[in-house]
Amino acid sequence: MELDEVIFALVLLGLCSMALMYASSQFEVSTYEDDVTLLLRDICAVRLSPGARVERTYYIDGKVVVRNGSITLSQSFWVYVYCFTQPNATTLTGPVITTEKLELEGLEKLVLLSTPRGVVIEHPNKSGT
Repeated sequence: MELDEVIFALVLLGLCSMALMYASSQFEVSTYEDDVTLLLRDICAVRLSPGARVERTYYIDGKVVVRNGSITLSQSFWVYVYCFTQPNATTLTGPVITTEKLELEGLEKLVLLSTPRGVVIEHPNKSGT
């Protein structure tokens, strides 16, 4: 091989590897921690906006149980969001209001409503509304 062919092959190889690194960074895999953190951040954002109503579909790769004032996680990890406290790695307490226990897993459509007492979480798929 001649020198110009070697240089061409190395440049081509470098460009291909840069393209693969860029393409792989565009497709991030969602984890349970990311899914739960997104839900908690949305709850806090709605809490700060009086009268707000947010409809959103979440994909939760695991199980989350929501009760009045608390959220129980199926996996242990620490979450740092300002409107929740976390007494242990699987329980969070915060401004959550529900009419019944909600067990969230997989693809879930939720409605978050801001009230003076906290954030009401409705599950239209299960309540029939």
